[in-house]
Amino acid sequence: AQTELDNAVKEINKANASIQTIAKVANDQAASSKQVATKIDAAAKFTAEVAETVGNIRGAAETTAEAAQGVAVQAQAINSRVERLNGVLSRFKLNEDTDDHQ
Repeated sequence: AQTELDNAVKEINKANASIQTIAKVANDQAASSKQVATKIDAAAKFTAEVAETVGNIRGAAETTAEAAQGVAVQAQAINSRVERLNGVLSRFKLNEDTDDHQ
């Protein structure tokens, strides 16, 4: 009976060692999973920041395009006024032969 009891204690100790090993592996796996989750979270935050930056750049580009379009419209308006002014000025003739500087 003692031999059977000793064998049972040995088997219980083996089972306990296996349980301890399984528990350690499970803890290690949980720690690794937590690290992976942390890395995924950091990557998601970085991706969101990049998307926000791209949106800001897009907004700045749109604002710049609108400003450039406004400058082009104003330049066309000035050009039109200059052409009209040239037309008005072309009606006047200077008489260089007279000394009518009174």
